[in-house]
Amino acid sequence: MNFYISSRVANQKKVKEIKNYIIEKGHEVKTDWTEHTPPRPYDFDVESSGKYAIKDINASMNCDVFILLTSESRTGMYAEFGSAIANSIKEGKPKIYVIGDYLSRSMFFFHPLVIRKEKIEEVFIDLGI
Repeated sequence: MNFYISSRVANQKKVKEIKNYIIEKGHEVKTDWTEHTPPRPYDFDVESSGKYAIKDINASMNCDVFILLTSESRTGMYAEFGSAIANSIKEGKPKIYVIGDYLSRSMFFFHPLVIRKEKIEEVFIDLGI
């Protein structure tokens, strides 16, 4: 299965841990945004910002399993989360999980297509893989 992991930039270390877990289980991460060269401030590198935005939105829509690692703050990860929900409504995939310590942070975490879990291991149990 192809996975996409979304989170805020400050969570890169945890995202890489989850990515390694997914790969160890024999699956792949469709796009790894942690490998981007961060174009900040975004308006100083409009070309890279646009390129990464397209790449990450496409990956969040076209994966088999979308994982949002929750955060205490609001960031761009919610654009990817929204596109995953929209594509799941339209196309029937990806399967969407929100994991972490902030499982009630957004009302959208309670959308009927979203499954809330505390840890990545619970996602794999739920998927039966």
